[in-house]
Amino acid sequence: MFILVRNISHREHYIGNQSVKPGAIAKFSDELKDYFNTSEWEIIRFEDDIKREPVIKGYPTIVMLAENFDYYSGGRYYMLELAVCLSEMGCKVHYLTNKLPMFVEDFGDYNTSKIHFEVDQHMRCSIKEADAVISAPIDTAAVGMCMARSFNCPSICVVFETPNWMAKFERDERKYLTNIEGVKRFREAIIECDRIIAISNECRSNICEWDKKISPEKVSVIYPAINNRVADKCTVIDKTGIVFVGRIAFNKRFQLLYDTIMKINIPFDFHVVTTNIEQHEMELLRGSELHPVHWHVGVSDLEKFNIINSCKVLVQPSSFEGYGM
Repeated sequence: MFILVRNISHREHYIGNQSVKPGAIAKFSDELKDYFNTSEWEIIRFEDDIKREPVIKGYPTIVMLAENFDYYSGGRYYMLELAVCLSEMGCKVHYLTNKLPMFVEDFGDYNTSKIHFEVDQHMRCSIKEADAVISAPIDTAAVGMCMARSFNCPSICVVFETPNWMAKFERDERKYLTNIEGVKRFREAIIECDRIIAISNECRSNICEWDKKISPEKVSVIYPAINNRVADKCTVIDKTGIVFVGRIAFNKRFQLLYDTIMKINIPFDFHVVTTNIEQHEMELLRGSELHPVHWHVGVSDLEKFNIINSCKVLVQPSSFEGYGM
């Protein structure tokens, strides 16, 4: 069993190797419950020990900020997964976004009853208090910081990749990321926030390398997960062909993969799972007699996993990704 506590002391605490700053929410085992029965801690999970009335009794309220697009995005999928997990733990999640995630229906097997979606193009929140604010990169991180200050609660920034990581792979992306104002604000946000969530240990190292003021102890690692309740429903199929999953974007290097496949003299089908392609583009990329191309546009998670399961090889030739994504 676990308990959630808020450090309401004026000083920072260390329990084992975990640092708990003033105002921060932390999770500990039931064995440590007696440690928190002091005026310096507020237990917010066990109802018999609550010293204030939470918005949802016994569980914290989390505001989550994430922009969404008209296509599948691994980062936005990650944010929704995080919201779903928090909801299943019992938290009330106020998911603030400019657009409903297009993959919400893929989580029908999960308990999302405590997720409230609020759509506002300017990321204005209707609630007036929360226990923590979690924000996605890049611009929403700065918005999340301001919101957390107004709520007087911890701010948590999620990081997928940093410019120093991306600069190792793509000159154009390095030029883009180091010049935009949004990245400067993002950097300031992750320096000032209470906690950072990285998607891999490599990502955590890159964050600390990007700015030496950020210590590794401030960064927690949560790797992206597979929607296993859907993936487990996949049917067993005779495997043949190659599959690519992703956007048709420059850094995904789809054209390189397509051109390479067309030069191979062994016959096999080429499956493409994507969301952002027009009909006339698909007509130009029909493949050949040896390698017919099968386009799967905007399919569900179950369809995606079944397509992957039906192929012998999954190829992801991206020039860069946030490591772990």
